[in-house]
Amino acid sequence: MQIDIHNMHVFIGDSHVLQGLSLCVGGGQRVVLIGRNGAGKTTLARAVVGLAGPSTPGTLRIEGDIAANSPLPIQDISGSTAWERHALGLAYVPQGRRVFASLSVEENLQVAARAPRDGSEPVWALEYLYALFPRLKERRRQPASVLSGGEQQMLAIARALSGHPRILVLDEPTEGLSPLMVDLVQRTLEKVNENGVDILLFEQNLKMAASMAQRLHVLQSGRIIHSQDNVNETQMRELAERYLSV
Repeated sequence: MQIDIHNMHVFIGDSHVLQGLSLCVGGGQRVVLIGRNGAGKTTLARAVVGLAGPSTPGTLRIEGDIAANSPLPIQDISGSTAWERHALGLAYVPQGRRVFASLSVEENLQVAARAPRDGSEPVWALEYLYALFPRLKERRRQPASVLSGGEQQMLAIARALSGHPRILVLDEPTEGLSPLMVDLVQRTLEKVNENGVDILLFEQNLKMAASMAQRLHVLQSGRIIHSQDNVNETQMRELAERYLSV
């Protein structure tokens, strides 16, 4: 089970945002991308899940059936819609959370829920999501609009998991959160990964990025300019000084 992005180019108007970018996500990995504002992180996240389709040339391929974790021939999904990618097992937690404000917590989870594609026992059933996020259970009847920023982030992650994904794409999930809530998000994502979901994380919090990354990529001007496995905090500071400082 793997997503393979090769030579991806994305244009927004006349701006060439992603310039021949390639990377792989799969095999139980936690892959983290860091980069300055404007480097192309959000564009890449949206392109992967089908919300900002790659311009030609470039391919986005799935090896195996993400949802069922079975060995199938490689599928080119470059032209597939966001809905089709979600059905295959790709889930997205967008920057800014974007929960359905007028719906209750439980309705937010129900609207995105689907049965596992292979017919197995649901891993991310409602009761498990509430066990993972007890605060959401306490507030399950309340509209999402009254939740704090941290609670909305919990809901955004839980909503994505309710679709039983095999790969979870998160765009800066700790933005605007307190250090305590950042730690909670990190612990949650580690549990999610332990339950068989690969993580593709776009993050500005360098401490969290260092803790989460089994494979780290540095994005600059729409290109990956550095890649490294298992980065510690000291190495992360050095990378930040080299690539991210103004």
